[in-house]
Amino acid sequence: MFALGQAVVVPHDGAYHVGEVVGVRALSEGRLYDVSLEHIVIKAMASEDLRAVTEDELNGLLSSFVGAAGTGASERDVLLRREYVAFLARARAAFDADATTSDATVPARFAVGEYVALRDGASFALGRVMGVSISNHEASYVLEVMGENRRVGEDALCDLSDAPSSLGLALGARARFVADGYEDDESFFGVVCGCAEDAEGPVFSLLFDDGDVLEDLRSADLALLPDNAKV
Repeated sequence: MFALGQAVVVPHDGAYHVGEVVGVRALSEGRLYDVSLEHIVIKAMASEDLRAVTEDELNGLLSSFVGAAGTGASERDVLLRREYVAFLARARAAFDADATTSDATVPARFAVGEYVALRDGASFALGRVMGVSISNHEASYVLEVMGENRRVGEDALCDLSDAPSSLGLALGARARFVADGYEDDESFFGVVCGCAEDAEGPVFSLLFDDGDVLEDLRSADLALLPDNAKV
């Protein structure tokens, strides 16, 4: 597992290069990583193709830039090199004083695979983080929301506990649709995937286990499953 902002060594064009992890995507069996080099971003690299950079490698690479001539370099190349050297310096600083955190990593609030609340005004929807990427030291997320993927900024997300709830019914809670005589019918089981507030109180949506969604439900229409499980 590699973190956003971490310095790693990757193969490219027959050589090994030091780059920055700028994206993480979820797979059913692992993670894929986007790695930014000085001039390009290599996308969707498997974890076995990456390794953490060493302090000596960073020192050697930084030394190679000291006094390097920029004759004939375009303004674009100068900008990219300046940004790359700044990244290397941050990564090098992470080794000082046995630092466990530093500006070399980006503090993305939510991790790949985590369930979160997507806020839209007074409404909240259950989302699962399927990917995280960084740009200009800000994180953005790819969420799976009711079977669809959406890309959002971190300011649109919050913890599940921050969404409205009623009698234990909250985003991510396992519940069943209340229907007399069908209390043990698993086709009525699902996950609370949406919640909002109106003049009459909380309103919920239920994502059934078969993928269907039932909206505009009140607390009386739902019952928590006995084990009070959550996603």
